[in-house]
Amino acid sequence: MISSTSMGIVIYPDGLKKLLKHIKDEYMNPEIYIMENGMDELDDGNKTVTEAINDYGRKEFIKSHILIMGKSIRMDNVRLKGYYIWSLMDNFEWEKGYRERFGLYYVDFKDDMKRHMRSSGKWLREFLDSKESLHKCYFEGHREKGYAPKLFDKEYLEPDNYRLNYASDFM
Repeated sequence: MISSTSMGIVIYPDGLKKLLKHIKDEYMNPEIYIMENGMDELDDGNKTVTEAINDYGRKEFIKSHILIMGKSIRMDNVRLKGYYIWSLMDNFEWEKGYRERFGLYYVDFKDDMKRHMRSSGKWLREFLDSKESLHKCYFEGHREKGYAPKLFDKEYLEPDNYRLNYASDFM
């Protein structure tokens, strides 16, 4: 089974690898910049700050995509020059308002818009500061053949959305 976000976006890192190779092969090996890549999390407004900043699923999403981009560069000689995560902070999504959150920083709309770095942001900062590459050991126990890692412990169906959604460990 391939995971999906609460917006129904399929999480399939190996698909990114295949797409990067396809672009390389079909378009004369251009320099590639990934301008928007991220994962939303449903927030009905009832989470505490502590619950909201523990975004294990987003952290694993970022790790799995960075790992697959590294494989594309090393194995397929893809000229990937830039990667931009969506997004730095929670923002207004046209279809869902503030219920879908993408940020590496949690914006507390109930407390004067205070920003709190999420665990995914902390992990990314540490990874970038370390100047080390990801190794497969980060993904032990995860799905085979490039499928998405386990994002959350619980799955549920949102009443107004037929698509499979993932809840935080705090639900």
